[in-house]
Amino acid sequence: VAGFPKCGTTSLLYAFDAHNETAFAPREYCEINAGATKDHEVMDKLSKTLSQLHESKKSNRGNATLKTGIKCPTGIRSTVGISRISKAHPDAKLIIGVRHPVLFFQSFFNYRVTEMHDKKEKGAVVPSAETLVGSNDWKAVSTNFAQYEYYLMQLGKTSLSSKQVKELGNRGRQVVPSNMKVFLYTIEQLEDANEISSMKFRNDMKSFLGLEQEIKPFPHDNVNHFVGKQKYPESIDICATKYSKLRKLLIEQGKKTQEWIRNEFLRSDDVSIGGPNGHFVSLIESWGSDPCHKK
Repeated sequence: VAGFPKCGTTSLLYAFDAHNETAFAPREYCEINAGATKDHEVMDKLSKTLSQLHESKKSNRGNATLKTGIKCPTGIRSTVGISRISKAHPDAKLIIGVRHPVLFFQSFFNYRVTEMHDKKEKGAVVPSAETLVGSNDWKAVSTNFAQYEYYLMQLGKTSLSSKQVKELGNRGRQVVPSNMKVFLYTIEQLEDANEISSMKFRNDMKSFLGLEQEIKPFPHDNVNHFVGKQKYPESIDICATKYSKLRKLLIEQGKKTQEWIRNEFLRSDDVSIGGPNGHFVSLIESWGSDPCHKK
């Protein structure tokens, strides 16, 4: 589960941890992105971790052969880890979640605020959300990170124009082609209250992963250590008037992002989506509208 942050990756972790055919690391495992560590050292540690997890869970699940996995919400931000896994396990698969860029920005920003308070970071200063535009980021929070296409492009599933290649380079990104299959979803599909469409989505994900038993409805409560219910002074309500300019930018970007996903990314044979026909597309098409107007 390679991202994006605040797009339901914790719900997936809980679902796979509880599934009888999967052995999932019970916490975020982003050590695979450690650029200063040698590849073989990172992968040896990962293999040992997953092997131990597999053996411990196999004995509790009828000695079946389980599919192993990890969650790293920022895995799509840096392709170091994805590249390492694709080389060591060419048949590995990626699950990637997205959501409306406006709501993504708000959720990720507030997550970082809560994380800062939970960790009691002394002297930490939270910048104004309106300043986190373009390459100016705070703990990876920026409008740039909400442009999902420039991270999905790195997977090498589409042809790129010279302009796109140049922009990737300007952002410090690069294409790392692999044979890894990708399952793309939106957070609304995890939270879908419609039993029929939810079942179709979960069955499609089950088929993508090669599982036999059904995936249970996803839990909605995020009990991640750094996500609390308390609203801090620095937390933002992005629907407030003061953030209208920020929302406008995110919406303009979102319209282009969903167009690229629909017209380019989903055309790849390596990319799958789930749910009723047209459901995923209808959800991402809303990125060109202001979600605050629905409140």
